[in-house]
Amino acid sequence: MKNYVKEGTRVTFAAPTGGVKGGDGIAIGDLVGIVSYDADEDASCEMHTQGVFVMPKAAADTWAQGVKLYFKASDKTVTTTASGNKFCGYAERAAGADNVEARVLLAH
Repeated sequence: MKNYVKEGTRVTFAAPTGGVKGGDGIAIGDLVGIVSYDADEDASCEMHTQGVFVMPKAAADTWAQGVKLYFKASDKTVTTTASGNKFCGYAERAAGADNVEARVLLAH
């Protein structure tokens, strides 16, 4: 196929102000992913856009498996609150209020 570019499981971006840390969630426009490796400000970097990742969870949020989750850029957590946040995927497992991390199936 002449127009095929790549698989699309990773997207290249320029690291924002302050740089990025591998493993952190990030939103570039409306696209949410997981930073692949540390990068200084303006350096080329990649983020994973598919897969299941452990991400920090918003305190006190609870949810059942399969619910929609949203990325809260201000503190890099996932939440069930859509307002002001960006859709990032689905809960791969249920989470209770005492959980500090969540397993997220990235989706776009």
